[in-house]
Amino acid sequence: MSSIVWPITFSGVAISFIFVPLATSSMGTLAQDQIGNASGLFNLMRNLGGSVGISAITTLIARGAQTNQATFVSHFSQYNPIYQQKLAAIQQGLSAHEGSWRAAQQAPEILYGILGQQSLLVTYAHNFRLFALMCLFTTPLVFFFKKVNKGKAPVGAH
Repeated sequence: MSSIVWPITFSGVAISFIFVPLATSSMGTLAQDQIGNASGLFNLMRNLGGSVGISAITTLIARGAQTNQATFVSHFSQYNPIYQQKLAAIQQGLSAHEGSWRAAQQAPEILYGILGQQSLLVTYAHNFRLFALMCLFTTPLVFFFKKVNKGKAPVGAH
């Protein structure tokens, strides 16, 4: 549970520090009568970008998992001694509870499940690295933002 709660908490705090400067930099230089339209466009583009981003990440994960699984499954051969060793260890562990015939049937399935988990793990690591590099390379774009001066009157926002 803690491996999910703390990252989500950290993400929520980080996002709260992102949206105020983002909204300020995108609408801070506009006239009072343009704020309403700009706010609508800002939210539309934020939602549209989030949807496209989620679908892109999902596609990258699905394709990466298939690619990694195809790479890893090439090592699943009856002639590979490591595969035979792992298969025998799983069969031995299962035979005490399931019987030797059932253990021989379930061991390859369990080993294939482990392969699927490992291919997903490698895919998530690759995608995390890709998006970390994208964030690193786009960070200097902050220096091209226009400076927002303090307004004289409070700005109406929704």
